[in-house]
Amino acid sequence: MIDYKLLEALATVVECGGFERAGDSLGLSQSAISQRIRTLEIRLGQPVLVRSPALKATPAGQRLLNHVQQVQLLERDLARSLPTLDQPSARLRIALNADSLAT
Repeated sequence: MIDYKLLEALATVVECGGFERAGDSLGLSQSAISQRIRTLEIRLGQPVLVRSPALKATPAGQRLLNHVQQVQLLERDLARSLPTLDQPSARLRIALNADSLAT
């Protein structure tokens, strides 16, 4: 199974045209983006980006980009049909001691 945080980093790097701009877009450092791309490449066993002369996706990277774009479209369609999915549910945490639970 592929980690979608890694795919998000790949898609953002390609969209933004660089690691630093992708980091700024995602609120991460350039190093963190680079590590995510490296982790993705290690897991796949092949490169997903050609870094020179211009940054672009390899054939494997392009297949991953197509996949993440399809998932984003599906999620957008689902969110439109079920608007409550985008709203976080309220969560209340209560702490109890063992004596209270025992009674």
